[in-house]
Amino acid sequence: MSGTAEEMQRLLEEVLSALGGAIDAEAQGTRGGRRSMLQMVATAERMEVHAGALASLPSLLGKIEEAEVAAGATARATAVAGAMDPAALGSLRELLKSLGVRSTAVPTPTVTAFLQDTYTAERRLREDAQRHVVGYVTLFARAAGDKPLADYKRQDVIKWVRVLEGLRTSYGKRKGDDAKPTRQLLRESEGEKTLNRTTIEKHITHLKAFFVSANRHYKWASAEDIEDLFRDIPLSRHVPDARPRKSWTVAQLGELLASPIWSGTRSRRDDVTRRHEKGPQIHRDAYWWLPIAALWTGARLEELAQLQHEDLGWDREGIPFLRIHDEGGRKVKTTHSIRNVPVHLFLRSLSFLDLFRPGGRGRIWPELKKHGRPPSWGALYSTHFTDYRRACGLYEPLRDFHSLRRTFVTTLRTRAGVDALTVAAIVGHDDSEPELRRVQQTNDYTDYSISALAEAIGRLDYAAYGLDLGILTATAAVCGPRDSTRTDEVRENS
Repeated sequence: MSGTAEEMQRLLEEVLSALGGAIDAEAQGTRGGRRSMLQMVATAERMEVHAGALASLPSLLGKIEEAEVAAGATARATAVAGAMDPAALGSLRELLKSLGVRSTAVPTPTVTAFLQDTYTAERRLREDAQRHVVGYVTLFARAAGDKPLADYKRQDVIKWVRVLEGLRTSYGKRKGDDAKPTRQLLRESEGEKTLNRTTIEKHITHLKAFFVSANRHYKWASAEDIEDLFRDIPLSRHVPDARPRKSWTVAQLGELLASPIWSGTRSRRDDVTRRHEKGPQIHRDAYWWLPIAALWTGARLEELAQLQHEDLGWDREGIPFLRIHDEGGRKVKTTHSIRNVPVHLFLRSLSFLDLFRPGGRGRIWPELKKHGRPPSWGALYSTHFTDYRRACGLYEPLRDFHSLRRTFVTTLRTRAGVDALTVAAIVGHDDSEPELRRVQQTNDYTDYSISALAEAIGRLDYAAYGLDLGILTATAAVCGPRDSTRTDEVRENS
């Protein structure tokens, strides 16, 4: 194809796209319509160098331009429609067809069809992330109707956002939520806590990414049109702001370590629901280890709960590290969650490494059982940890197990002076927030050695910050990492 023919085809594609978008937008009375119309006319002027076969096109576009300029906001759609010459439009379509240019009336799949047939496979998301994305998109299809992608208007997006504003925070955690009509969900949400701004904005971000991806495949609209679907959608005044989790202070950590799980309980080893009762026994099982491991690794609950014997590695310098990955049925939150985390010297002093048997198979804490929706190794423990803190008088909203991870990050940054990129590499923070993507890209190009990460983690010194660790070291001195002991034996060695 000659350069002139290529230019003609490119310009024709621009015109046809702008023409379809302009008429559609004008009918809605949006500012996007005016922009598309003017863009179309400017393109037509450039096309006059190819006048000959396209003699009717400038005349047609001139009529549309006159109608757009002359019409008031309320009469614009009628005026534009009146300027259309069916014969001229027919000639234009035939000309475009003869040149092999695709029509803008591109058939598009429905939201759920594109999600199931293309999007999930194309994104190759981790299981947990895919579950969330599928939930975001299918909820949109239920709220706005499962229509062809090209049929959605801004009012459909706003309608869906209004549904999100009325949804309870527990949506998706109750059986049957994914099959209930949105009206029923909204009725059930009355009087309950509803989604906050951050959560709703996350839904919008993911849906926008879905539409951008679909438009790359089917090209039914311009990038600006897709942007306009989601641009500056105002949330209602009643939507609550997000409340971030709180860190544990040194004093609160001290209270936690002084509670019965670490200081002595009367419960049997297999009766985890009574660990809050004071007594003479200390059981070094998952309930003893998980908060300690989180506080010195910054790992997520499920990352720790699913650890297997083979997940302990050693680098060339003899530094032990935990492999956090998604192989063999394990789960991670995102791709960036896959990482190696050096084991802190204090954990090693508690015989943490002895939990991993060389050549062993299976999880290091077999007492943890899968629970919840979707099932996870840490779900039931999380419930028990909440109940335990309530029973011990340690419960406070927004300060939970995950807050131990926040404490680890905060302490590394503010007390140990570790830079943010290195902390992100240790804890596996992702780039879900747009402002973090460039920073994360820099981290992706940085190869952190185990020794470098170990040096950073090694700066963490809770004892120097005032946390009494005596009960932990004394217990480890008289009791194996999986065993039970009596508090009097611990006291003798403290």
